[in-house]
Amino acid sequence: MIQPYTPSKQAQPNVLIVDDEEDVTTMLSGMLVSLGYAVRVAHSGEEGLAALQGYPLPDLITLDIEMYPGMDGPEMARQMAAFSVASANIPIIFVSGHPRLSAIAQALGTPYFLPKSDLAAFCSIVEKANTQRVAPSRLEPHDGRGLPS
Repeated sequence: MIQPYTPSKQAQPNVLIVDDEEDVTTMLSGMLVSLGYAVRVAHSGEEGLAALQGYPLPDLITLDIEMYPGMDGPEMARQMAAFSVASANIPIIFVSGHPRLSAIAQALGTPYFLPKSDLAAFCSIVEKANTQRVAPSRLEPHDGRGLPS
């Protein structure tokens, strides 16, 4: 039986950053490491899902909306939800330059999103997500690209 997700008991919270832009992952991981977080990085939705098969599961995930080539962020989130109860309950922060970021985050049922143009607020939203622990609530299966209409 799969147990419900609970945050890791590690001294450092564990964050998975999923973004296809290496400069973004380098910047975000540097910010998180300086705050005492353990960080893993994936550069595609497929790599992000593979990282969830290892343990420990991350305490939270930062996820880009659009990643090329391959699986986008919303589709990765949907597949996470289908993968296991534990991975479905991991809070996700959508960090993206997508012009409809807030509408997409709302459609997916997550309160955590941040435009890439506002990375100054990144650390505070990570702390908020790690404290509140709200996972996306509307990750229904979807055909085609994962972006809601």
